[in-house]
Amino acid sequence: IDPRLDILNGSLVILIRQLIDEGRLGGLLYTPPCGTWSRVRHVPLNRGCAGPRPLRTRDAPLTCISDRSMKEHKACETDIRIATACVYLVGLALEHFIWTALVHPQNPGLDPFPSVFHSPMADLLRKFGARDICLDQCQFGSPARKPTQMLVGPSLDFFRQIGRASCRERV
Repeated sequence: IDPRLDILNGSLVILIRQLIDEGRLGGLLYTPPCGTWSRVRHVPLNRGCAGPRPLRTRDAPLTCISDRSMKEHKACETDIRIATACVYLVGLALEHFIWTALVHPQNPGLDPFPSVFHSPMADLLRKFGARDICLDQCQFGSPARKPTQMLVGPSLDFFRQIGRASCRERV
């Protein structure tokens, strides 16, 4: 991948901000990395195999659990840096009425599962006018149901028709 396309590269954030400010950006889709947020980290695997251990908690979704390894802390930190840059850009896009969508697995709404949508970052985007839409990806050809949540800007009104639709026949 071209390093100029790395969201952690400050010059890319500046370029995207410039495109937003100049009205030259048609939309912004943000899908934060799932690895450190994943619910599977909280589910014991069968046959006695240990799966990846939890890195975040529902009550403190922006920080890594303190007793985790340096590598795990670095993964959490990288994901938050990516998320912070993207939330900044999505907020700017919302302010300029450019279509935006933050997409991630649906917030289960239960402990112990962390969620991007149960965080101060999502709350900030909601203050900018973003609203929550939930859907199942099987509506769009996914072989699995895959409940998905999006924070979308007001210019994505067509998602209102899709929201809460599901494919119950697929698990």
